[in-house]
Amino acid sequence: NITLLARLTASLQEQQIVLEQSVDNLKKMEKVASLLADNGLARKTDVSRISVELSNLSIEQENLNSMLEQQYNMIKLLCGLDYNTKIKVQKEIIVQDLAIESDSYKDRTELVLMDQTLKLAKLKLTSEKRSMTPVLAFFAEHYYQGMRDKFDFFQGGEKKFYNVGMVGFNLSVPIFGGFEKRYKVKKAEIGVTQINVQKSLTERQFEKEMNDALIDVNKNRSIYNENKKIVEMTSDIYQKTLESYKQQVTPLTDLLIAENNLTMSRLKKIMAEYQLNAAVLNLKKSTGKSNNN
Repeated sequence: NITLLARLTASLQEQQIVLEQSVDNLKKMEKVASLLADNGLARKTDVSRISVELSNLSIEQENLNSMLEQQYNMIKLLCGLDYNTKIKVQKEIIVQDLAIESDSYKDRTELVLMDQTLKLAKLKLTSEKRSMTPVLAFFAEHYYQGMRDKFDFFQGGEKKFYNVGMVGFNLSVPIFGGFEKRYKVKKAEIGVTQINVQKSLTERQFEKEMNDALIDVNKNRSIYNENKKIVEMTSDIYQKTLESYKQQVTPLTDLLIAENNLTMSRLKKIMAEYQLNAAVLNLKKSTGKSNNN
């Protein structure tokens, strides 16, 4: 599914940005800790601890960059692009509200095709029933006829062709066909019944899929909104903890925890955004408003 692949790639790009922001935050913390240590207001080990965090974060960045390149190559493969082509996946805007009717699932291609199959089956049934009833048909004919003992039709002289016309009625009455026609009618009736039953079961299944998808969208929307709030709170906590550390009111451990919480909350928000987009795509698919590509 290239759509889902593109959304996953966009999610990895967002994670890449978050890790870059985290690196910037740690570098700022390293400068502050180094300045405080030089003035005897902080321990030298604080600088070392931050350097270790930076190294660990650098490893995470390398792993993420590798995953991102693999996703790019998969997209290039599916789109027929050269592997040397530079690409960037655009972030999709989250749709918060979707207009979904209670019978939207009836727009799915499978049900449309089933309706056409049912129409054909009913036409076949009608045709088989009519073959058991008498048929009265009117007919008319008009043509030219010529009869000669030699081939001189196209030579001049006397008239060689005569107008011939005929009108009448044709009555076809079925008498007995060894119950073949009755069997065909019964078979056609069973066919219509089977399609109706199959269509009813399919509609029930599609309705369930749509309702489940809608529940999933609402759940993931709620989780995404909560994660947005958490990011705002952890960002505020980090800024306040950083100021407290500059004044040596708060230990470095609390600052590292605050920065780690901020990074994790941002990554969780990105994952929640991806899950919401995937749920929206699944909902559109369940209502026949999206294809499988």
